[in-house]
Amino acid sequence: MPRRRPPQRGATSHRMHYITSRAFTSDLSGHFPPAIPTRSLYPSLSIPTSTRPLHARTLAAAMAATVTSYLAAYTTLSFPALSSHLSPTFTFTDPAFGPLTPPQSRGMFRMFLANAPKSNLRVTVTRPPTSVAGKENVYSLAYACDYTFAPGRVVRNEIESEVTLDENGRVCRQVDGFDLGGWAWQAGGGRCGGWFW
Repeated sequence: MPRRRPPQRGATSHRMHYITSRAFTSDLSGHFPPAIPTRSLYPSLSIPTSTRPLHARTLAAAMAATVTSYLAAYTTLSFPALSSHLSPTFTFTDPAFGPLTPPQSRGMFRMFLANAPKSNLRVTVTRPPTSVAGKENVYSLAYACDYTFAPGRVVRNEIESEVTLDENGRVCRQVDGFDLGGWAWQAGGGRCGGWFW
């Protein structure tokens, strides 16, 4: 007659514990109250409502800061500071100059700011930059340039602008729009920009 193997110590108690636990949780499953939203428990708790990923919000904030810093360099009339924000492929376009190549774009800003003491140039932001819907790397803004034109006429140019950043967070494109006829009338004789070069 074969000998009966002695029961392993702890095996029965472990199985009974498992069965009892399942029965216990099963019996009490209907007695727990439904989950209460965190906001109703802590009404003063600030919970972010944005559904955008954190890295996307951080990137958007960094891009907005770059555009703000770029405008600050422009308003302080510092070409080195302004140039430090520009991509090597930066291009500028406006109704007076049309589309400029990268070297021409930098040259335009360099000469414009170099003439600032002579022309009494003042640049002011009239509408802070905001991200264009559907184009998170494009910012819309408005600024004004006040200066004395060469013949002595005072010009105030109200400009609507779009600034685009590249994948490295540098300004790669700026497109300005303004009333060319009004600018030409103030500047005198319809001369559109030869004084920069």
